Amino acid sequence: MQLYLPHAWTDSQALRAQAHIPSDVTFQTKPEIALRLLSRAKQNGIPKGVVLADAAYGDNGAFRDGVRCLGMHYAVGIQLDTTVQLLRNPEEIVSVAALLERVSARPFRRYTWREGTKGALHTRFAFFAVRIPKSEFQEVLWLVVERREGANQRDRAYLCSLPQNTPRKRLVYVLKDRWCTKAVHQESKQQLGLDQYQGRLYPGLQHHLSAVLCAYSYVVAERERLAGEGNPRAAPMQRTAQIQQRHAPHSIATRRKRLALALSPWLLTWLPELPPRRSLRQGPERTTTVPDGTDR
Repeated sequence: MQLYLPHAWTDSQALRAQAHIPSDVTFQTKPEIALRLLSRAKQNGIPKGVVLADAAYGDNGAFRDGVRCLGMHYAVGIQLDTTVQLLRNPEEIVSVAALLERVSARPFRRYTWREGTKGALHTRFAFFAVRIPKSEFQEVLWLVVERREGANQRDRAYLCSLPQNTPRKRLVYVLKDRWCTKAVHQESKQQLGLDQYQGRLYPGLQHHLSAVLCAYSYVVAERERLAGEGNPRAAPMQRTAQIQQRHAPHSIATRRKRLALALSPWLLTWLPELPPRRSLRQGPERTTTVPDGTDR
């Protein structure tokens, strides 16, 4: 993770000094930040994978070409007004929206990618072989269109640089794997306080992000180890004496509570003895005088 800073911050020496922003941190767009993080990951020996991103990155041609320059494939969202070059007719350049109007519903087929909490997750997809006009990499790409009837945005388009012999069901799995990143953000915010940083300094935020990522890595590793084979999220729901509700026994919330219960006795012996606290509900003490002259 890396903080995005707009020009108002990077160009102001007063704000930079106030927030302790290092001198080597300059303005970068979000796609440029993403490419820098990918390059750093590659230099650190992290195994290559397919880069997944939404249309904010997928519509950026420099980002897509940068991913390919790093030797990685991508599967990214794009807007429907993106122009593509049909493989069967190199002279024809058309927008994705115009292409969908032409082909109607004929090329769409239904695919199922996984079981959800309310049953199988499935929708219809169409696949086209295209090139991107004026792109540095004139390679054949997959144009994948997802059609979800009844949704606010019925059609969603993606570009994927995986080879043309890739099975179409594999393409669907890759595109839908973005939910893992969303789960990381959701669990980190809800369980580990990713969005609870209250500081005002750039180095403090970097420390906070590092601590959250390390804690999340530890929790996920423990969840995988204790769950054994299979999907840890698919562990059977059960009731315990600690949490009287249905929950996943290897979830972050459960691990965090068990860790707190394990550390509580040690913390109580380490902390100095504190004076007893009055309950706010009791209110201030009151005395009343009764006829015999005693106070109660």
